[in-house]
Amino acid sequence: MTLGGSQFEWNSLTSWLMLGGAIALLGLAILIELKVEEPIIPLSLFQNRTFTLTTMASLAVGVGMFGTSVFLSQYLQLSRGMTPTESGIFTLPQVAGMLVASTVAGAVISRTGAWKRWMVTGATLLTVGLALMSTLRYDTPFGLMFLYMAVLGLGVGMLMQNLVLVVQNTVDVSEIGAASAGVAFFRTLGGAAGVAALGAALAARVRTEVESGLVALGISADDASAVGSGSIPDLTTLPEPVRLVIEQAYGLAIGEIFLIAVPLGVLTIVLVALLPNIALGTKNGIQQRAEKDSPLEAATRDEILADTPAELLIEVATDVGGGAPVLDDAERGPQDDDRDAARD
Repeated sequence: MTLGGSQFEWNSLTSWLMLGGAIALLGLAILIELKVEEPIIPLSLFQNRTFTLTTMASLAVGVGMFGTSVFLSQYLQLSRGMTPTESGIFTLPQVAGMLVASTVAGAVISRTGAWKRWMVTGATLLTVGLALMSTLRYDTPFGLMFLYMAVLGLGVGMLMQNLVLVVQNTVDVSEIGAASAGVAFFRTLGGAAGVAALGAALAARVRTEVESGLVALGISADDASAVGSGSIPDLTTLPEPVRLVIEQAYGLAIGEIFLIAVPLGVLTIVLVALLPNIALGTKNGIQQRAEKDSPLEAATRDEILADTPAELLIEVATDVGGGAPVLDDAERGPQDDDRDAARD
C-alpha cells in the first residue's frame, strides 16, 4: 500500500502478486493455528462474540492512535514549519487526553463495574475527534488544534485498555493471556495497515495539490510534476511562494486523511454498542480455577479435611514441603492411607 501508485501502478502484476501472496500467507497462518497444540492465537476465541467485536474495534483504535501520531508529526513539520522536537512537544494534548481518560475511566469502572457507557462514550469521542481533525489546514489556530487533539486522546484513552479488560472478563481463565495479546496485536496491526493505506492516499493527494498549485504560479507542468514527485521537500530551501503551496497541500491532504478515518470511528461505535453488557467479574484467576472443580471433587476434599486431625494435616504439609518417604506395602498402615488421602 505504501509503494502502490508510486513505485508501480495499482492495477499491475506486482500489485496482484503482492495481494495474492498476502492472502496465501494468511490462509497458511490460519491452517497452522488450527493444527498446532498451542496456537499463538487460538481461533476458537473468535467463537466468543465479545472477543470478535473487540478485535475489530481495536483495528480502528490502532488507526486513531498510531495514525494520528504519524500524520500529526508530518503536518506540524511540513505544514507549520516546526522541527521534529517541536512537533513531538505539540502532540502532548493528545497524550494528556489519553492519560486522563484511561486513569479516570479505569478507576470509575473498577469501583462501579459499569463499563459499557464509558466504551460507547470513548468511541463517540474518537469519531468526533477524527472529524474535528479533518478540518485542519495550514493556518488552523493552534488553540483549536490542541482542543481537537485532546478530544481524540480522550476517546482513545477510554477505549484502548478497556477493550482488553472486557475480553479478559469474558474468556476462560486459561485463555486470558492469549486473548489479551490478541486484542493488542490487532490494535497494532490496524495501526500499521492504516498508516500504510492512509499514507498512500496522502502521497497521492499531496502530489495533485502541489502540481496544481505550482502550475497556478506559472511553473511549467513538467517542473511542477518533478517537485511533486513524492519526495519530502526541505521547506527552508524553497522560495516563499513555492513553500506556501507545499504547506497548503500538506495541510489540506492531512486533514482529508482524518476524514477518511471517520467511518472507522463510526464502525467502532457500532461494534462497542453490540458488545454484551456483562458485569465485570470480582474473582481472580486462582479463585476462578477453584470454581472449575467438579462438585464431587470439592465435596470429597471438604469431607477429607473435616475428618482429618489437625496433627495429621500438619504432618502432610511437612511431607509435601520436604518430601515424604516412600513405603513398601508391607510397611504401610491405616495411618499411611489416611496421610495419602489427605495429601491428595
